[in-house]
Amino acid sequence: MKKFVLTGGLCSGKTTTLGELSNRGFYVTPEIGRIICRYNLHMKNYIKFAIKLEEIVPQEIDLIFMDRSAIDSLAFSKVFGKKIELDLYKLCKERKYNKVFFLEMLPVYSTDYYRDQPIETAKKIAELIKEVYTELGYNLVYVPVMAIKDRANFILEKLN
Repeated sequence: MKKFVLTGGLCSGKTTTLGELSNRGFYVTPEIGRIICRYNLHMKNYIKFAIKLEEIVPQEIDLIFMDRSAIDSLAFSKVFGKKIELDLYKLCKERKYNKVFFLEMLPVYSTDYYRDQPIETAKKIAELIKEVYTELGYNLVYVPVMAIKDRANFILEKLN
């Protein structure tokens, strides 16, 4: 199974882009962070839940797009001063993805029920996400701001 991650800072259009890919028939996973926030779970649950979400993908699916991955939790932990236990760091390090797409933040930042951080924190999260994926050996594919259909086309062109 080929696994492709869409990541980036807050308000970068990940979920909307994944919606476009889903509309085109691709299998996508939801953003784990919103689920974790909704049920007030902590970071340990985030990492384990992210991994479980990957493991329950039906076997016949040969390609998935993911709204973030367990690795993103390392960046969020750094921003919010949470310590990641070594076993959870190892779980993140063991994850293997075919390609990681980093979506640049949109020019207009907005908050919602789940995304209530100020823009300065959002920018810091974006930088730390780049940092943790790079530390774990990933070469990020940067996706510029453009129309959603164009972003989806850009991503699909970069798959091979």
